[in-house]
Amino acid sequence: MELNTKNYLCYPSYLYTSAMQTTYPNPVKDRLTIEYIVSGKASVNTIYIFDIQGRLVQSQSVPEQMGVVEINVQNLSQGSYILSFDKNQAGGLSKKFVVE
Repeated sequence: MELNTKNYLCYPSYLYTSAMQTTYPNPVKDRLTIEYIVSGKASVNTIYIFDIQGRLVQSQSVPEQMGVVEINVQNLSQGSYILSFDKNQAGGLSKKFVVE
């Protein structure tokens, strides 16, 4: 039996850098709340927001390895966005949210 690995991404454990536990409200109008825990060996101190085309549209510093942060999204146009702790959207957990 041959294992097909071309459809799977494998990352070393040191790249698992974050876990966003809760993001609300979704859809959002003005302020998005994120409850987060950052884990792993890498130091993560920024949340990135990308539009649906993958362009970075906003970023926000996070002060600690875990906590709650509110992000003002009033300046974003209506539509879908990706929230990530990883600027390259590669090794970290990402979540989609909608701005009304």
